[in-house]
Amino acid sequence: MVLEFFYSPTVWMEIYDSSKAAVRIMTEVLSLECRALSIHVMLISAGVIKSNMLGGFDNYELPEDSLYKSYARAIRERLDFTATSFHDAH
Repeated sequence: MVLEFFYSPTVWMEIYDSSKAAVRIMTEVLSLECRALSIHVMLISAGVIKSNMLGGFDNYELPEDSLYKSYARAIRERLDFTATSFHDAH
């Protein structure tokens, strides 16, 4: 549920999303390569943390003639999720 949403691709997040995916795949491949040597490889991910990475997008709206208008809801949900979720988590 939360993780599925967090790891789902979102327009304009391709560099961030692909960097997370690359680290995951590199870890999986390294784990396969090291298995024969009895070396265990593990990926540790902080998950969702409080961040202002997307700060300044509170009032962001797509232009009326945007080609991405059909994605507007998904973009807004991702921005809102990142900006507000887990802020009070310790």
